Amino acid sequence: MQLNVIATDMQDTATKRGSAYYRLPRGLEIVMQRMGDQQWRLAVARRDTIPSADEITIVREAFKVPAGTEETTARKERKHPKTNLPIHYNVVEMFWQER
Repeated sequence: MQLNVIATDMQDTATKRGSAYYRLPRGLEIVMQRMGDQQWRLAVARRDTIPSADEITIVREAFKVPAGTEETTARKERKHPKTNLPIHYNVVEMFWQER
């Protein structure tokens, strides 16, 4: 499936349910959230390594992130649901308002 089709599906799901998640075949994980009436959050993550600049550019284009939207980078942790062991993610987040 092409990334622009995934992006459209995720935006529709996030609009209806508040958030959407998709994991690409090579491990890149994407979360899209609708926060309030006009605010969006897009997070792009990889386990144990930061997503590449090329990946971020491709995702920004597919999700139509407005030009000038700043990115923040963080290392986040969550517990594995079965083993309860920590899973480390390197996350690039973008927040923007619809106009």
